[in-house]
Amino acid sequence: MRYNICRILALAAVCVAGTMQGRTLKGYAVATQAGDMGVQIDSVAFRDDVTRIYGKLTGKPHTSNRIDRFSLVLPSGVEYVAEDIDGVDMERWFQWEESGEIMLEVDFPTMKPIDKFGLKTSGPKGASEWNVNRRTYKAKKK
Repeated sequence: MRYNICRILALAAVCVAGTMQGRTLKGYAVATQAGDMGVQIDSVAFRDDVTRIYGKLTGKPHTSNRIDRFSLVLPSGVEYVAEDIDGVDMERWFQWEESGEIMLEVDFPTMKPIDKFGLKTSGPKGASEWNVNRRTYKAKKK
């Protein structure tokens, strides 16, 4: 009986973990940008619990900056404010290293997979904005 309960709990854990996987899309590129920071998007994970953007910020090496607000804007105009950010702390100054790059993970509320969106940051040194598009590849004809 105890063995069966352990098997059921293990199966339940696998099922819950499987439903939280979602869908991760790659191939995003910044179409336009404004401001003193740049961004490169590696991938976007559209999960059941969070939408997470993986990428990196770029800036002038050996200078400081601060992000007070980070948001994602859909083409419809709906704006989502970041729930969590890893790589820098919101509302705290950070230093650009010699490479001028900071790896970044930004969490937003859940949403359906999208191919186009905008990103905005604001802080005491001004705002930065990026329009992001997912590249689509057409199948080659034989």
